[in-house]
Amino acid sequence: MAKRSILAAACTLALAGCGSSEKTEVAATEAAPAATESAAAASPAAAAAATATGEKPSKEFVVGKWGNDGDCALAIDLKADGTSDGPFGNWTYSDGVISFPETPEMKINVTVDGKNMNSVNAQGGKHQMTRC
Repeated sequence: MAKRSILAAACTLALAGCGSSEKTEVAATEAAPAATESAAAASPAAAAAATATGEKPSKEFVVGKWGNDGDCALAIDLKADGTSDGPFGNWTYSDGVISFPETPEMKINVTVDGKNMNSVNAQGGKHQMTRC
């Protein structure tokens, strides 16, 4: 079971890192400030709603289980302590970039897309990372 999870996570990140599918841009949505502030205080998942589409997410937003292009079967869990359940080991986040120090070429630029993230890798591959 563990090997299957590792393989699934590897496939997910490989797709995020290597793909080249194009996504159409989603129009930005606006939320009422009072509702956004109270939602952000409730939980990290609620903090997702506090970030506008197209913006760089907070680290709290990035923490969680992510699939690629709607496929949660191969999701990777980015844990708050900087570890993951995937083959790339530990992860870091800074200014819109998810990095895996043990795999230096694995850097993914991310922006918020509702409760999901749009990702672009160093080769220009684009995907939507789906919160699972």
